[in-house]
Amino acid sequence: MTEDTVDWRSLFGYFSPAAAVGFIRDRGMALDAQAAKRFAEEVSRARHYVSSLGSRGSVSPKFEDFPRGHEERLARIRESPEFSEYVTGALNWSFGMVELAKLRVYQPHINLERARMMVRKAPDPGDVEGTVSYCLPLKGETLDPRTIVNYDEAQKAYSLVSESPDMRVLGSVKLEYAKKRMGVGFIYGFGHAELSVVRYKGIPVLMNGYHRAYALLKKGHSMVPSVLVTTDDFGRTGMNQPLAFPFYLVASDRAPIMQDFLSPAAVIAPWKRTRTILTVHAGVEIVQL
Repeated sequence: MTEDTVDWRSLFGYFSPAAAVGFIRDRGMALDAQAAKRFAEEVSRARHYVSSLGSRGSVSPKFEDFPRGHEERLARIRESPEFSEYVTGALNWSFGMVELAKLRVYQPHINLERARMMVRKAPDPGDVEGTVSYCLPLKGETLDPRTIVNYDEAQKAYSLVSESPDMRVLGSVKLEYAKKRMGVGFIYGFGHAELSVVRYKGIPVLMNGYHRAYALLKKGHSMVPSVLVTTDDFGRTGMNQPLAFPFYLVASDRAPIMQDFLSPAAVIAPWKRTRTILTVHAGVEIVQL
């Protein structure tokens, strides 16, 4: 790893060697023929391990009731405006405990730089209070990603730059502050901090909090607190993201699970560091009818 790269742990055991090599090259890594061959051999070994696992049709995580004594925290989470993004349109939802290792996953990649930081902050398995606050943090208990906001007067354009790949457009706003003076714009933000599980078509899948989940698994946790959401809207599951595993794989009896990240199914490879840039440009154009 160099200053302009970061190591990622990826479930390449579910990729073909050619697809994995192409993926790494798309992440900005210029693999020569020898490097590509060595990497393809690593992926082949990961694929061999995955093929040896057999069917996972009977592998399903356990669920338990949420422990008592945390009612105030859960109430504050429910009252937060961001929490409505979880529950709006959901068939039902609750707080509960879930068996982490057996959860199916749709996200194939873990940023090891971020994961190591999360492991250092993760509580020990016997620390119930610490685990609840780690999995379901309140506002102010986590650091918001640093965002640089620039405005170009000549171009009438805003540019927002963040190191976090989670920055996204969340909605729009409309303002009226004087007669014949209106304002329109967009709401931006980042992914949820809470660890959450979505049940879609009867299948429970880790929806949010992959780096937290990885850190807890590394520390030896089994049952962890989570937001549990059931939906029939695929667009609200997170599985429609560009780098996600296809749903047919997640739903199959060969599905990737959280435990795979700590197994030979995962391969470590560097990616070029990235920045996320969100731009908003205002312009006026007159068109003929």
